[in-house]
Amino acid sequence: MRALMIAVALFCSLDVITADTTTTTEELTKAVTLMARIGRCGSPTFSPDGRTLAFVCDMGGTPQVWTAPSEGGWPTQVTALGDPVSSVECRVGTRRGPGFE
Repeated sequence: MRALMIAVALFCSLDVITADTTTTTEELTKAVTLMARIGRCGSPTFSPDGRTLAFVCDMGGTPQVWTAPSEGGWPTQVTALGDPVSSVECRVGTRRGPGFE
């Protein structure tokens, strides 16, 4: 269910398809290609301020940590480890300050 929610949020944030404009074949191809890259996403968690969503996703092949703005937008890969990442958690009040680990 979490993976579905993340996929829907990402799809809704794509700029290439809107209800008010005619969609060209090129725009549709771009949107489908971006969505096809999403295999599995999970372990979502919000930053302490609620502005960022972090999650584990295998868009790059190996599950890694990605973040996206809570209001929508395409995610940014945070980790690029050789081994797969299994989860991400928000940390509050540690030496390094708020963030994800």
